[in-house]
Amino acid sequence: MSPLSAGRLPENVHPDCYHVQLSVMPESQKFSGSVGIEITIQKPTDTITLHALELEVDRAELLGEGGPTPARLTPETASETITLSFAKKIPAGAARLNLHFSGALNQQMRGLYAAKSQGEIYAFSHFEPADARRMIPCFDEPAMKAKFRMRVTLPSELTALSNMPVAEEKKEGDLKTIRFQETPVMSTYLLAL
Repeated sequence: MSPLSAGRLPENVHPDCYHVQLSVMPESQKFSGSVGIEITIQKPTDTITLHALELEVDRAELLGEGGPTPARLTPETASETITLSFAKKIPAGAARLNLHFSGALNQQMRGLYAAKSQGEIYAFSHFEPADARRMIPCFDEPAMKAKFRMRVTLPSELTALSNMPVAEEKKEGDLKTIRFQETPVMSTYLLAL
């Protein structure tokens, strides 16, 4: 049985650090963003599989020795994954995946979801046991630990909290962008927004 058919990702690629940039608009119940994932490739491969569920991933590329390499995207709903295929084998070593995506705030209290209180709509995350894949394409397995750098754009009247203290906050019109300090190495299910 292959790791993927057993519900696990292949072990030839490991994340080291996620650079997450999100735009969260609770009133429209939507979010969009990008994630740059610093990875270590254990052996040459022409595919990389990671988790993604209920996300529209519209672009992906790998940055490595030879510059940017676009990926063909194959989502697999049954395994809650997306496979990135490359025209040629990617060598072992350090690289970076860049993915652009969007999604809707759901009502099931899983992933990044919407909640209403006194007429206001808010967004909250709940990633246990394996629902970070509903907010960002990621290696959503407890053993695949990495650091996280989170940047969030949201309406300026709202407050954003995450795992770490705010490193920087900038206001632009009706929006503000908050950058949080880098997390320690941790599993995806511990990430919070």
